[in-house]
Amino acid sequence: MSADLSGGPNFSFLDQSSGTNILMDKTTTYLRIADHFAQTGQHGKHWLRAPIGARNGAPEHTMWGDIEDLQHELWPGSSLNVLADHRGTQDLGTETIDGVPATHYRGQVTAKEVTAHVPASAAVRAGMLQRLLASGRTSNTIDIWLDQSGRLLRDKETVPSSAGTTVIDRTYSMFGTPRDIQPPPAQDTAEMPPKQSTA
Repeated sequence: MSADLSGGPNFSFLDQSSGTNILMDKTTTYLRIADHFAQTGQHGKHWLRAPIGARNGAPEHTMWGDIEDLQHELWPGSSLNVLADHRGTQDLGTETIDGVPATHYRGQVTAKEVTAHVPASAAVRAGMLQRLLASGRTSNTIDIWLDQSGRLLRDKETVPSSAGTTVIDRTYSMFGTPRDIQPPPAQDTAEMPPKQSTA
């Protein structure tokens, strides 16, 4: 899976200039951050490393809450699961994704529908829903493209809020083929959130 995220005030620290700004494997998300943020807030390091599901003691109101929400939204198949239970999904016909014919579906879903499918505890889902509603993210437009075998080739989430619109666009390929996700260079990677002091 490759993913690109653009727009939205909560993720303004991400590098949105070009190329892939998110890498994800089973345990970790890597986020490429904008150069000005790297220079002023991360000692020149351009990547943030965020273990999936490990808040590491960071309080709920910090940027970590937004990162954790993003991890859940980026999980492969999350959009497909939401639309599968949504009434009113539109069939927009056949399009081509990376040379493969695919059926395009679209649905407008509520924040509650989105969080209901988060693979986490009720408390985590409730916290995510609270953050979404507080920022004005009451609904998402979800687009998915399925091939003739029903495999997800692409999904796109457009999320308006009170302060801007975030777009998450993911593509999927090489099904059944093991992928070796190479992490960014350690010397250019900061931990997110910062490790808590034991003193």
